[in-house]
Amino acid sequence: MQRSELTGFVGYLAVAALFRASNNSVQTTAPLLGRQVLDLSTSSIGLAIASSGVSAVLTAFLVSVRKKRLKSAPRLALIATGLSILLVVSKDPAGFFLGYIALGISGGLMYPSLATIGSHLEGVSPSRGVAAYTFALSASLAVGPLLESVLLRLWPGSLVVAMGSFVPFVLLALWLTKRADVGVIEDPPEEVIPKRKVTVKELMSIRGFRIAIYTQLIYSFPFVAAISFGALAAHFIYHISASSTQLAFTVLFGASFASRGVILLYPHRLKLRALVIFSSSLSVIAIIIFAIGNSPMELFLSFALLGIPHGLVYPISLNLARNSVDEGELDRANSLLSAAAGSANIISPFILGYFADFFGLRWMIILVLIPTIAFAIPSIKREGYLTAAAS
Repeated sequence: MQRSELTGFVGYLAVAALFRASNNSVQTTAPLLGRQVLDLSTSSIGLAIASSGVSAVLTAFLVSVRKKRLKSAPRLALIATGLSILLVVSKDPAGFFLGYIALGISGGLMYPSLATIGSHLEGVSPSRGVAAYTFALSASLAVGPLLESVLLRLWPGSLVVAMGSFVPFVLLALWLTKRADVGVIEDPPEEVIPKRKVTVKELMSIRGFRIAIYTQLIYSFPFVAAISFGALAAHFIYHISASSTQLAFTVLFGASFASRGVILLYPHRLKLRALVIFSSSLSVIAIIIFAIGNSPMELFLSFALLGIPHGLVYPISLNLARNSVDEGELDRANSLLSAAAGSANIISPFILGYFADFFGLRWMIILVLIPTIAFAIPSIKREGYLTAAAS
């Protein structure tokens, strides 16, 4: 790898990591802020999170139907992320909801863009590029909550300080995107751009691509339960502090980081179907422990188990999508994959929040088992993987 290629590769990973750490600070900390500072109900918090899902899906869909790729997507996403943090910590209910909408816009712009760029990095194979991208995401997710935990120990209860500390991360990422050699806004080669864009219906007719969506959805509901409502469960079920809650998130994302490290080391030797079965099984076990546990150790154990499928499912989905479509359609396929996954972020927070208000947090967590198992069943059918491998 030449020096310019290495610089672009490292810059790309740095932007991905800084973005995800900042984005995650809103996902994990804002629900607790909404309850403790704004005195919002669980259903209202769920509605705010659902609004994030709506804006993410709409943004990803609009990007996918564009005739040309949106080169400025990473920068726009980072601006939306910074705005999201500032709005959420404004201690105003309207700002709280607007902050979540901005959060969704940032994800709808950034995730498909970074996923596509990872498959076109100079000097790096597509499989290793995607693996490195998801590895960088997990690394940032492990470090971000740890930073918040330290800050919350220094300033107990100051959720605003914990979240606001990520604004400099956003500014640093914006600076990196302006460097010519970072490579985060390069177009794919002209020769791979098809003359006619395939339709959404045509993409959905590809069995391997449908499996990619199902696989992504296996973990979407457990992820929402853990990330969006995990802080509330830690506080009201397990009775631990905000700082200890962030340590639990560090355990979750640390496990995710380790599992993606394995994928990064062996990107060409992945047995995708076996990994999907493994991830589905762990998700079910972790959800049960999370729902019925009482001690902080059981919370940490459930989060550790949830972290492994979190690390595996996203790169598996990206690989399935990449194997199922032509290279020139990868940007559209990744946008559709993000939109499909984002649909779970519309439905699940709204349903889970209201369910928790009526039946409690434990039954809300148990409810997550239904969609997890429902999407796992079609995801493990062998035919989908044979189709993906053949393509």
